[in-house]
Amino acid sequence: MKIPANYTRFNGGFLKIWVTSAEEEIPGQNKSVESWQIVDFRDTEMDIQINFTDPMAISQSLKKDVLSIRYLSNGYFARESDNEVIKYKQS
Repeated sequence: MKIPANYTRFNGGFLKIWVTSAEEEIPGQNKSVESWQIVDFRDTEMDIQINFTDPMAISQSLKKDVLSIRYLSNGYFARESDNEVIKYKQS
């Protein structure tokens, strides 16, 4: 994958990151993604630092919560070999 020069400035307009609860949420728990930042970007991997509103609420039951990422600005995520971009709103 081509590495965008400005990847550290990516925000919610580039990626949407959210948590889907595996079970019915307990009142008072907040499993929201508070903020995130791409800290490293390599040919085949991206490291994302994610801060949760209530980190202790994430995956506390036998069923684990699901973290999802959707690419919104797909033009920044392209293969090195042929410049083909990831599909718009790919998850």
